[in-house]
Amino acid sequence: MFSIHISTSQVLATGGKPNFMDIDKNSYCMNHDFSKKSITHTIPVHLIGHPCKLDMIKQMKENKIFVIEDCTQSTGAKTQGKSVGSLGDCGILSFQETKHITTMGEGGMIITNNEEFAKKCRMIRNHGEYYKNDSNVGYNFRLTEMQTSFGRI
Repeated sequence: MFSIHISTSQVLATGGKPNFMDIDKNSYCMNHDFSKKSITHTIPVHLIGHPCKLDMIKQMKENKIFVIEDCTQSTGAKTQGKSVGSLGDCGILSFQETKHITTMGEGGMIITNNEEFAKKCRMIRNHGEYYKNDSNVGYNFRLTEMQTSFGRI
């Protein structure tokens, strides 16, 4: 359940308030009726190769909830022919040393098909610079060449 801890810590780090949901007793993945609760963002965690229910994620999208899928422990998993990470607005993967993909303990990846969100991610990971005249604050979230090489293998 380490992946859930990471997701929670990032909610807290950005000033958010985590709200824990029910789980499916078979897969240990999130299992919740989002039409009964007013939220704007959610992080369903696809756990130990088990994808969250596609119908639940579709319901989130219908309710205009921004869906960040935590795919760290289910890399390559599919549900109803769709890959985890492609169901919501973006997918996140940690490359921490105990994960399926590792880069010697550091790094991660965000996947999305939302171009506006992708631009924001590129700026944040590179000190706020995206080779344009933007003045956003960012961080140094770039992997070293050694970490990248290790991760590719």
